[in-house]
Amino acid sequence: MNQSLPVSPFIQGKPFVPPDQIQRFGPGQTLHMIHYDHAILGRGRTLSSSTKLFVDNPGRTDITSMSEPGKFTDFKQFVVYAIGMQMFFTDPQPPAQGAPTAEQLYDLAVYYSRVHIFQQNAEKQILWVDQLPAGGGVTGYSNTSNTFHLTNGVPSAHCKFFLKEPMIITPGKSFHLDLRWQSTFTGGVAPYGAFPDALAAFNANTTADKMIRVYLHGIEIRDITNG
Repeated sequence: MNQSLPVSPFIQGKPFVPPDQIQRFGPGQTLHMIHYDHAILGRGRTLSSSTKLFVDNPGRTDITSMSEPGKFTDFKQFVVYAIGMQMFFTDPQPPAQGAPTAEQLYDLAVYYSRVHIFQQNAEKQILWVDQLPAGGGVTGYSNTSNTFHLTNGVPSAHCKFFLKEPMIITPGKSFHLDLRWQSTFTGGVAPYGAFPDALAAFNANTTADKMIRVYLHGIEIRDITNG
């Protein structure tokens, strides 16, 4: 006696298929994809000494492309071949005594922070943020110094740092990136005011818009199912 699959309830116009009856067909669908997350986004936000990326805020498409914290869903794997980064800062509004300007925020983030890559709790690679190419620069007019700035290129998602070896993230395997800050200034000299470290200087600007966005460029492979 043949048993047919139930035809209800319908999900997006398709008959419901129980998980144990899902069938996979062929090698899967291959797509070029960009996944993204924000280390900081908004006015007056501050950062900690270590900020995890691709873990928090799953499902918040305005912040991240991740639907699950620190991993991809079943039947999906991702091969990362490059990392990109964009930054956007504004001057303090209104200007605050000693608070870093937009170009100073960018200098602090570029030269005193670094990105650590973790996969299944194993550290794979460290990228100093200044190794990432053009695409995160300060661009625009500074009301503080009354000058126009173009630093490290116009922000563009097309600029990226290619990994020497691709990072393969299989279904369910945990991964994340850490944005970490150097504990002291180079040579022990604070370039912007009397702050104990670069992170304190970065966080001192509490009235500026701040955005640090990280991209993972790669190839996503999805199983083709009857579900």
